[in-house]
Amino acid sequence: MPIYTGPKGYSMVLAAGAAAGHSPADSTTYFFGSPLTTNPSSAQANESHALVDCPVGVIRSCRFRLTRFGAETPSTHDVIVRIYKNSTTIVSTIASTASFAGALATDWVDDAVQHPVIRGDRLSCRMIVPAWSTNPTICFYQAQIYIEVP
Repeated sequence: MPIYTGPKGYSMVLAAGAAAGHSPADSTTYFFGSPLTTNPSSAQANESHALVDCPVGVIRSCRFRLTRFGAETPSTHDVIVRIYKNSTTIVSTIASTASFAGALATDWVDDAVQHPVIRGDRLSCRMIVPAWSTNPTICFYQAQIYIEVP
């Protein structure tokens, strides 16, 4: 029987979007971390987060997905997503274009991350949205963070 000797780790999910979804406003920064049952907040004081639960580890990958179910006019917009550790340290910045040309989901990936974490670190996500030509509706957001452990 082969023995796996590669990196070991786990994924943390930071998500936002209540049952009815969220409609992002123009030129706004949204803060979220967990749980999925709430919409992201535009007030940093209401920023939610997820706790790292391994003694030590290294963040190796950050992935973000914006899913929308509204019937928007096809358009593309630049969106910036940042993953933060303890509300102050930027772990990853993903700047990309969100396309609302028929696709229900837009994915962004940063696989070049190498950021150390320890148990108790708080991870959160901030999404900076543009002035939309047509605001998307019924949106859900998810960031998946892969942490490699020794």
